[in-house]
Amino acid sequence: PGSCRSNLPPPPCPRSNPADDFFRNARSGWPIWLQHVLRESGALRRLEDTLILFGIPSLIKEYPDSFRDFIELSTNRRNDSVRSKLSQIRYGSNNMQFIDLIEPINRNSDPLSPNGVIAFVHGGAWGSGQPWMYRLVSLPFLAMNKAVAIIGYRT
Repeated sequence: PGSCRSNLPPPPCPRSNPADDFFRNARSGWPIWLQHVLRESGALRRLEDTLILFGIPSLIKEYPDSFRDFIELSTNRRNDSVRSKLSQIRYGSNNMQFIDLIEPINRNSDPLSPNGVIAFVHGGAWGSGQPWMYRLVSLPFLAMNKAVAIIGYRT
């Protein structure tokens, strides 16, 4: 299904930039009760998920086609590098309980019979992150004709 770049170099080590630990270091000085209140209210998750957006320019600089591929994965648009269909499947009552299912399709937008399904549970220490942030991980698997299920969860 297309010419997805499955042999990309690994991303740069996040430890290579000491500024990457800014939020973790800042939060470590907060009182435990405040961390619990922010976590339980969802405010910490919203803050961390918003801060991740600041990393997008670095991602685009390292992988220039990543923005285009992300948009195409997210909008069901097709080109030679990304041929996929995105569906959201709800499995619970919480708004974070859903699966982004990304399935390979052929040039005519017909579904292919995938050669397996990869289940991906995103990181975030059960406290941050959302499936849309990880859609690019599906590219090498789509190239192998595999569907990818990125699983969201409530904290």
